Amino acid sequence: MPKVVTLPAGENWVCMCGRSGKDPHCDGSHQGTGMQPKRVEMGQSGTVAVCVCHRSGSDPLCDGTHKSIA
Repeated sequence: MPKVVTLPAGENWVCMCGRSGKDPHCDGSHQGTGMQPKRVEMGQSGTVAVCVCHRSGSDPLCDGTHKSIA
């Protein structure tokens, strides 16, 4: 299932490693994991679904791909 978060307007760097103490925002905790945060540009603040299966075609946002994973 995706992680539903509210992001402010502007540039946001979303944590993809799950280690951030500022979740959903990156705090640099990914160092050494091989993972990188993903940039999400928001025209206005709002709620988005962030992909956590890492297979979305619209990464870092969920496109429903997780529904087809067995």
